[in-house]
Amino acid sequence: MLLVIAEKPSAARDIARVIAPQAHKTPDGFLADANCVIAHARGHLVELVLPPEIDPKYKRWSYEHLPILPERIPLKLRYGAAKEFEALKRLLRDRRFEAVVCATDAGREGQLIFDFIYEHAGGQLPVQRLWLSTFTDDGIRRAWQAMKSHSAYANLSLAARLRSYSDWVVGMNACPAVSLAAKATINVGRVMTPTLKLIVERTRENENFVPRTYFQVVAEFGELYRGTLLDDAGEKLAELEQREAAERVVERITGQMGQVLSYQVKREKRYAKPLYNLGDLQVEAARLLGFTADHTLEVAQKLYQDRKCLSYPRTSSRHLEKAMLPELPKHIRAVAAIPEVSEVAQAILAKPLPSLSKAYVDDTKVTDHHGLIPTEKPATMAGWSEDERRLFLMVVRRFLAIFLPPAEYDKTTIITGVPDQKGDRFRSTGSQLIVPGWQVLYPSASAGGEKNGESGAKNDDDEPDQGALPVVATGATYPVTGSTIEEKQTKPRPLYTDGSLIRAMQNIAAQLDDAALKSILKPLGLGTEATRAATIEKLIKLGMVARTGKGKTKQLVATQFGHQVIDAIADEAIKSPALTALWEDKLAQVEEGQLPEAIYRQELGEYVRRLIDTLRSQAKPVQAAPKRGTGTSAVMTGAEEGATGGSARGRGRSTSGKAGGATKVGATSAGVAKRAARSTELSPTGDAPFGTCPLCGKPIIEGKRGYGCSGWRSGCPFVIWKQIAGKTLTSSMVKDLIQKGRTRKLTGFTNKEGQKFEASLVLQNGQVTFDFRNG
Repeated sequence: MLLVIAEKPSAARDIARVIAPQAHKTPDGFLADANCVIAHARGHLVELVLPPEIDPKYKRWSYEHLPILPERIPLKLRYGAAKEFEALKRLLRDRRFEAVVCATDAGREGQLIFDFIYEHAGGQLPVQRLWLSTFTDDGIRRAWQAMKSHSAYANLSLAARLRSYSDWVVGMNACPAVSLAAKATINVGRVMTPTLKLIVERTRENENFVPRTYFQVVAEFGELYRGTLLDDAGEKLAELEQREAAERVVERITGQMGQVLSYQVKREKRYAKPLYNLGDLQVEAARLLGFTADHTLEVAQKLYQDRKCLSYPRTSSRHLEKAMLPELPKHIRAVAAIPEVSEVAQAILAKPLPSLSKAYVDDTKVTDHHGLIPTEKPATMAGWSEDERRLFLMVVRRFLAIFLPPAEYDKTTIITGVPDQKGDRFRSTGSQLIVPGWQVLYPSASAGGEKNGESGAKNDDDEPDQGALPVVATGATYPVTGSTIEEKQTKPRPLYTDGSLIRAMQNIAAQLDDAALKSILKPLGLGTEATRAATIEKLIKLGMVARTGKGKTKQLVATQFGHQVIDAIADEAIKSPALTALWEDKLAQVEEGQLPEAIYRQELGEYVRRLIDTLRSQAKPVQAAPKRGTGTSAVMTGAEEGATGGSARGRGRSTSGKAGGATKVGATSAGVAKRAARSTELSPTGDAPFGTCPLCGKPIIEGKRGYGCSGWRSGCPFVIWKQIAGKTLTSSMVKDLIQKGRTRKLTGFTNKEGQKFEASLVLQNGQVTFDFRNG
């Protein structure tokens, strides 16, 4: 009789469906027939103990106790795992079984889950390894027939244990080392710290950014089409630094004739994207639905576990396997009754399914699980929440789209010279949908989102798409019937959202310069599909990051504490994704039997000793972390005087547009608020003359250089500087900012190049920002 241990209940059910179709449920919730029991874990049930559980002396942090490099780290049960573990332990000690089959996920982490359970339970049974790369019936049968001894995967087991050991050793040494030097508790992690650094760097880029004003000239030709002035090279849109230069262009072309220098129409095919993996779903759900990454995972898990209408959500794959192709009509029929897609689904089923390219079906790109698709269970959506409906429809549309032809557009480009080829040149672009293809599944707004990048919208520096442009002949002339000058502002890259941060973590290899490390990290990313959302939530819980913004999609900004943590950690390696790449390279050598365990441990120990020395000698003191779980600490900028530096990156909308850029300018620092508060007292009546603090609700008081929170003794960091970007704020401006949330449009700001600009100041979530819109 065999004991089979799967990683999770769904995997156990899949295996039982093939090898034990008559299985019944046991009192422990497992599946059994006369020949086997198919049990399951629920992910990790066992973990490494903490240092004080090895030796009580580690309860007190001290450099005398570092480094902590135990030869072996004992195991313990995870919180809440006792019930599942005890049931598995009884089975592993049951003499009825002649062998146990490890059927956890096919990979390093799945191997570790089983090995830790087996070791902690004191397992003695011979072990076989069921290597499941797919959970189709044929795939399970093939894997069952090809089972090998667990010893054949000894190097994989060793690499898994060493990865776990490495994370433990670095974390348990780095945290006390930097915390002792910084005089505050600081959590450090191989994934968490580089992720925090991404957020800190983007926050600082926005805080220090100084916008640059530029002007573009748009001309109208014969009331037929519009064109934007090109630069002297005739390649890019001209960005004129002075309005006078733009006015001279307008004066030059007014009353002139424009001559068509070139007219080009190009047919473009846009293919449906591959299936969602979890990261892609989190990115799109953040953009389209305003979901946090954690909420997307929560809803997807419910669709999988409770509704049983979604395939395994924590997948990193975007592809299907060839063995699944005969089953796909069942999955299409399961969603054919959904009103939003029923017509398209029925049309797909009415004919033989098209042959799917390797963009969608590729066995080599399926790891533990295939891309996200609806299951074979009919999805009625009755009783579902609105969030469940919307997220499921995203998956369904992406799935159905792969069976449809590409969308085809005619992209038209017209170059017009005024008065001819020797004069000013204007470019006009437009695209027209000719064949809808897969985009019939999407409303126009969503279709645009499907074909665009991280933000899902047109970039501000893109040329305006005029849609269908008229057919014109080269050499034809048209009068200039109008012209406008558009004033625009450059803007920084946007603050991260949950979605864009997940995308950055997926594509973290782009942050590395070393080609070898880049190639190692490219297929892995930073963190895993299952842990990235938890990493974001942990940073917020620890008070290092906060969510801000009033729209459906919130921004992630580094708090004052988050800034200080990155500055306090002197070791650059632990803040860089390169550390993960280096470890993965070493672990791959272990898996291949090329790197002995002793050498790996020796190199790890040497790194940890250097790390401790660096952190001890160079870490900077930080203020205590804000209360955990609030995520409301204000953002700390680099300079007391507000926006005084940075570079002009990105392009902005016209200042009269509806989405003008906003740039952070206000610095918050408990230390400076303290100095401001010391220099004044509240009015005799006890009233708050400027209003209440947006962070803690206490009165705002005036100091010599700024207006700070009277609760600075309690650690509140809020302050507004009297001078921002060279402009001195009056008390009435500060009152408007605190009590109304914004000022009127103000003049007299100066950027680092000495150029004057005007903007409103806006107070939001304890941060002061520039708003370049009118009004």
